[in-house]
Amino acid sequence: MAGSEECGIESVDPYLFHNKNYILTPTHKSNLVALKKVSLLIKIIGAKKLILDPLEHDRIVSAVSHLPQVMAVSLINAIAELALRGNNNNYFKAIGKGFKDMTRIASSPYKMWEDICETNQENILEMIKEFRNYLEVIEDKLKNDPSSLKEEFQKASKLRE
Repeated sequence: MAGSEECGIESVDPYLFHNKNYILTPTHKSNLVALKKVSLLIKIIGAKKLILDPLEHDRIVSAVSHLPQVMAVSLINAIAELALRGNNNNYFKAIGKGFKDMTRIASSPYKMWEDICETNQENILEMIKEFRNYLEVIEDKLKNDPSSLKEEFQKASKLRE
C-alpha cells in the first residue's frame, strides 16, 4: 500500500512503490497471463506482491487505510468544532508534530475517497464500530484505573515496531 495525501503531477514520486505492498485480488476469472505480467511489473517497481481474496482485501484495507482516513478527518474536524464553540483559536495554535502526523492524511482530496466510502461502506462502518469499542476500553481504564493504561501504551509500542 502506497500513496500520499497529495495529488497531481507535481506530487509524482518515482519510488512510491519501493518496498511497499502491492495487493492483488485475483479471482477464478482472472487471466493468468495478465497476472504474470502484473506480477513482473510489481517486481520491476520494487514493490512486494501480496495476494488477498477480494473480500478479505476490502475488510483489511477498511481497517488499515480507510479507518485511519476517517479518524484523521474526524480528529481535525472535532478540534475545529471545539475551537469554534469556544471561540478559541488557541487549539490550532497549540498543534504540534504529533497532531500533524496523525492528521496529515486529512488533506487527501475527497474525490479520492468518495468512491471508496461508497463501495466499502459496510466494512468501514464495521471498523468504526470496532475502533469505538476499543476507545471505550481506553476510556474505561482512564476513568477507573489510569495506571492500567501503561500496558496499552507498551502493547501499542511493541506492535508498532
